[in-house]
Amino acid sequence: LLKRAMKPFIAALLNLLFVAITAARRRQLRVSDVEYGLESFHKTFHTRAAAVFGTGTQSEKHFTQRLFEHESQLPDGKVQSFAVTLQHGIQLTNVLHAALEDRTGVVIDSVVGDDLLMHGTTADADAMRQMAEVRKVVALLPELKISPHFDQLLPQNVSAVRLTIRLIPLERHAHLRSSAAEIGSRLTRTLGVACSSKGGVLRGRASCTGGSLLRADAESERTLMVEGVKRNEAHEVAALLAAEPEVLWLEPVPHFFVMNSDAVNIVQSGSNPTGGGIGSTPIGTTPIWDMGIHGEDEIVGVADSGLDTGHCFFENAPDQTAAQQTYSAASRKVVSYRPFADNGATGLRDHGTHVTGSILGESSSTFATGSPAAARAGERGVAYKARVSFTDIGLGDANGLSVPNDLANNMFNVDYNAGARIHSNSWGASINAYTTYSAQVDEFSAENDDFVILFAAGNDGTEGPGSIGAPATAKNCITVGASENSNSGGQRRDGNMAVFSSQGPAGPTTAPRYKPDVAAPGFFVTSANSNADGAGECATTEMAGTSMATPVTAGAVALVRQYLREGFHPLGVKGASPSRTPSGALLKAMIINSAIDMQGTYQGQTITPVPSYVQGYGRIQLNRVLFDATGQKTPGDRVLIVDDPLKPIALTNDEHIFEIATAGTDAILGQQLKVTLVWTDPPAQPFQANVLVNDLDLVVESAGATQLGNGQKDVLNNVEQVTLPLPNTAVASHTIKVIGAQVRQGSQKYALVVSGPLQVTSPPPSPPHPPPPKPPAAPYAEAVVLGVSVPLLAIALGAGVSFVCIKRRRSAAARGRGYALQGAGNSYGGIPGWRTVNDPSSGQTYYVNLQTGAAQWEVPETAKAQANVPPPPPPPGQQTLPTGWSQGVDPGTGRTYFYNANTLQSQWVRPE
Repeated sequence: LLKRAMKPFIAALLNLLFVAITAARRRQLRVSDVEYGLESFHKTFHTRAAAVFGTGTQSEKHFTQRLFEHESQLPDGKVQSFAVTLQHGIQLTNVLHAALEDRTGVVIDSVVGDDLLMHGTTADADAMRQMAEVRKVVALLPELKISPHFDQLLPQNVSAVRLTIRLIPLERHAHLRSSAAEIGSRLTRTLGVACSSKGGVLRGRASCTGGSLLRADAESERTLMVEGVKRNEAHEVAALLAAEPEVLWLEPVPHFFVMNSDAVNIVQSGSNPTGGGIGSTPIGTTPIWDMGIHGEDEIVGVADSGLDTGHCFFENAPDQTAAQQTYSAASRKVVSYRPFADNGATGLRDHGTHVTGSILGESSSTFATGSPAAARAGERGVAYKARVSFTDIGLGDANGLSVPNDLANNMFNVDYNAGARIHSNSWGASINAYTTYSAQVDEFSAENDDFVILFAAGNDGTEGPGSIGAPATAKNCITVGASENSNSGGQRRDGNMAVFSSQGPAGPTTAPRYKPDVAAPGFFVTSANSNADGAGECATTEMAGTSMATPVTAGAVALVRQYLREGFHPLGVKGASPSRTPSGALLKAMIINSAIDMQGTYQGQTITPVPSYVQGYGRIQLNRVLFDATGQKTPGDRVLIVDDPLKPIALTNDEHIFEIATAGTDAILGQQLKVTLVWTDPPAQPFQANVLVNDLDLVVESAGATQLGNGQKDVLNNVEQVTLPLPNTAVASHTIKVIGAQVRQGSQKYALVVSGPLQVTSPPPSPPHPPPPKPPAAPYAEAVVLGVSVPLLAIALGAGVSFVCIKRRRSAAARGRGYALQGAGNSYGGIPGWRTVNDPSSGQTYYVNLQTGAAQWEVPETAKAQANVPPPPPPPGQQTLPTGWSQGVDPGTGRTYFYNANTLQSQWVRPE
């Protein structure tokens, strides 16, 4: 009975003690804890800070004071977002990332430049501040959670707008964060109080008196939507919503709009001369179709204004209407039709009908005579045997599109589940920024490695540089500009860029990225015309725009995917090689590597050579990457493909090396070696200044010279390319390196495509070095000792509550065979500044530098100087190996590894 009676009392005492400890912690917050520096903040974060705080000395003081006041007033035990800055000279690595999480118990969300983003309580922030590697931890200010492009994103000529809210992730934060529905209900109540209570900040505003209450509705666990906000009151509503701690970012939903047969030949075989321009003529052949590749068994996702499924290009059987169509996996053309906005094409010249026809249109009556369908039998999309999963985002004749608020969880995923692995989008907004929608494109690409997304660059080219429209500003999508079509009349020629095609760079001028990625014919293109002549309709019409270039490119991607999936590479015969499921990065790399450097004009000026902000990496041409087995060469003699998800770049400074030999010339590729590197980068945050998370470098060494990807040390783009002229006949050797310049988040998969007159007798590329084993968790679970007042501690002890601070230490035997030296500072295994780790695969010890994250087999010099202990024995010498095995020396460590030529696998352990 006494025990039962004491339980409430003990609970009350513990709660009182917790409050006292918390209060003591809050009193310990110092201004120096949050002195981030406004200029440093600008370099990492792209926010409204300059507009809110200005510039100069007083601005720095104002910024620091605001950070201090904000965190001082934060409620304890509630989730907040914090930026974590590392000490100068500390390199962010996966090892350090894991060690910080292990020692603090705090979940780290993502990388923002060289900072970390964490969501936790103020106590979590204090725990992170205690880490020796951490310089500053500052809370994100509510006023800086609102997009700096807020006014540009607000639609024009409308009375009411929508606001999209990006929440902190639920994944790994469910112990801190409520569900999106609960957060939405809480924000709805907040809006209601602001509208109705005396002194409410929105009381009397038009947004509150329009007959319907302002609501925050969940569209997914990551996004909320608030509709019906009056345009001139959007800033006030946004400021109120941004104060919610679980809100990470807020921006208006922009005005999305559409970006409006001869292209088929150009993207397969190009023009003569190769670069096009004045006097050029299309070659007019279809070598990819001639190989039997037409898009069979490929499904392409399309989101657009609508689709006239009764058109002969899409109907299940001849002479049907749209109302007679059914949609399933067995359908001839349309496997799924999602009526997100409405349920069909509206009027003549429907945009979605035209773009879908460019990808995969094919008449339902290719053999019958006398019908409209038969008359169109020769007019086909680029991948005319492919099928479509369609999302309708066009509402009748509305001015603009109705786009899902969460593209990753309410659009791409729907078409992915219907079988689509390619997604074409000929729409966007006139805002050159990395928006929430851009981040969603990158998020879905990163989480679904076999999916590739295309977006039209936009038609604002006459507005000058920086006119790419979001979400085409995303890193991982293929952004498509429009080139001219030689067979479209006037003075238009292949090799010229369309005057309206939007220009890069993408993003702010402080971190300019190459966009578009490629160009394709988009001025003019003939394709399906909607609702033209009732049942049996088969009308076509011409349209122009990057909207037309994007589906042409999507069709080309479908042909590339089929080629790889059906085992054409490297022997050039269907089924001769194992089927390959290409990554989205590989499809993007193949398309980019196929492109030719256009020699024509843009807006009256000669086009800047590739890579450029006008043509990207050039106009696509598939016969430069897809080859059959005719002639003296196989595809493997012309194109090398690397796309191995099991061999990523694991760490910063990790290096994969490939030795390539070339000789002479090639009838199509000429005397040029082209190397294209693409990786699917993790999504960035919309407030990030440089949105590149993991930075890889492409380096090509040839003839004593070193060429860098994109011609320079590139820290902004996740596409890099090197092109080299080759000697006439001499055999030349080239070393290609893929280097982890900064692998900040996870390991990084990549795709590499090499084309040219390759020498088949040259040895195969060296296998990537096996990565060091994953280090174990940090040896200590550090405990934080909190100060409490003597009276409260006495009361707690009197109630029978005791506190024990335990520091778990590994035993000497558990430390492996490393040096058991005692040293000050951050050290593991006794070596100051180093962690000693036992390699379970070989039994040898290796060492991890706690500052740089670099791993090495050699004993650190600091340890050698302190103890006269011999280093570990070298690996065993050369012995007879089983058939198919060879051994090499890892240049990064000097250690021997073993390579199986049959399985293409490498390992540290000597095979039996």
